[in-house]
Amino acid sequence: MNDDALLAKFKSTGDVNSSFGGGDGYVLIDGPDAGRRNLVKGSYVGTDGKILLAGDYKSTDESDDAYACRLNADGSLDETFGILGYYSSDAWVETDVANALAVLPTTGE
Repeated sequence: MNDDALLAKFKSTGDVNSSFGGGDGYVLIDGPDAGRRNLVKGSYVGTDGKILLAGDYKSTDESDDAYACRLNADGSLDETFGILGYYSSDAWVETDVANALAVLPTTGE
């Protein structure tokens, strides 16, 4: 089963923004463990246009792990963030979930 999250960008008119995601206006977020269930639960768009997403995914050992990923303004993964665009956490034995995202306003971290 492949449960990717979908992120789309729209113009103020409601039309799909074709400059995002390779021309179709959307990207599929596969999560750190490709092909597994992936949920996005928080997002932030920085002043540089980069998009930070947080959520959780079902890992290969069937536990839930939290993750964050960062996209460039065009929807491509920002591979300078974490490991190839993703940071994941497996701090607890079974369940690590991210339900929100907070960004410090003075530092952007």
